[in-house]
Amino acid sequence: MGQCYWIDLGEGSADEYAAIPGADYLIVDHDGSWHDIVGQVTEVYSAAAKSEKPVVLIVDSMTAEWELLKDWASKRARESKFAQKRLREDPNAEIKPSMNLWNDAGDRHHHLMRLLMTFPGIVVMTARGKDVAALDGDGKPIPGAREYRVEGHKMLPYDASVWVRLSRDEPPTVIGCRSVHSGLRPGVDPPQRYPEFSLEHLIFEVLKINPAEAQAREVTDLIADEFALANSARAALGDFLRLHKIAYKPVAERFYSERDEELETCMDPTAIFDFLKTLKAEAAA
Repeated sequence: MGQCYWIDLGEGSADEYAAIPGADYLIVDHDGSWHDIVGQVTEVYSAAAKSEKPVVLIVDSMTAEWELLKDWASKRARESKFAQKRLREDPNAEIKPSMNLWNDAGDRHHHLMRLLMTFPGIVVMTARGKDVAALDGDGKPIPGAREYRVEGHKMLPYDASVWVRLSRDEPPTVIGCRSVHSGLRPGVDPPQRYPEFSLEHLIFEVLKINPAEAQAREVTDLIADEFALANSARAALGDFLRLHKIAYKPVAERFYSERDEELETCMDPTAIFDFLKTLKAEAAA
């Protein structure tokens, strides 16, 4: 194994655990701000990409990460003009973040998760959890029913390749595992107790990861912004024209004559890509 890095987010345990015999990792310092935390993760990412041996990154904890983003959303909500007016009338008024603020917090979380999910090495994330009242489809408590919930972003358990639950009262238990060697089928296979749990055994014996052959996960961003997709199509068209030394103006005029729409302002990426496909076919003929 290569270098191990530990990013402490609100737990304060990295220094203490360093005293455990055999512990060997570097503590990644940050100033507590979101931008510095992401910046430090990016630096470790770059170092891992250049390392000849698999690098390990520990993030402790993702519960604190989401709490930081929740606090950021709440702070922005209280700073809005509407909230300021209401707080002047009632300093104790409850101010809830609007959906756009939660979306911004979610975007920040997804940016960090993309770095972790595509990390060229091994990532170990911790998070707290607890039993809570189970809810029905309408969000109402089900009498007498309880369920375990990870304290963090709601998608965190699904983004992890393996989810191991640790408890004071029960042996370590594998709740979920996405692996061709030892996967658990949702709704079919029950959680597996793992009394001999260790990260080394899990990674190399159960998941059968070979550091010499393993590759980072590839994740393609999904784009909902049609304008961004249209711009991407225009960029691809521009690359094609430059490659074949074709003048832009007559191509734009042709697009307008065929589509009755200006190429520069077209918001339909499919139309632009279809037009590019036609040009490529003509060039290959």
